[in-house]
Amino acid sequence: MNKDWSASGREFKLANAILLDNYEEAYKIMEKIGSKGEVDSLDYREWPLFLKIRKKQEFKKVYKKIFKKDYKIIETPMKPSQEIIKKMKAKIQKTPVKQIK
Repeated sequence: MNKDWSASGREFKLANAILLDNYEEAYKIMEKIGSKGEVDSLDYREWPLFLKIRKKQEFKKVYKKIFKKDYKIIETPMKPSQEIIKKMKAKIQKTPVKQIK
């Protein structure tokens, strides 16, 4: 069942298009929103909603057209707790399992 989003704000129409994997429609809505609209460049880079679409080459082209700059993936440094967990997992994977007799 599809909801009629015609009376909704552009950000909701954009979310709907992305969730339905209708990326061509999403790109059109992104262009309508522009650089000063309901969704800004930081939103496109950080919101989980855009996780899949950000990987698309066309997204990067539309982003550049809107914001006049290349879309770049921002690597966020690990938090100390994440680093500790990563090291512990690596250590556990290297530890041989002892057989119980």
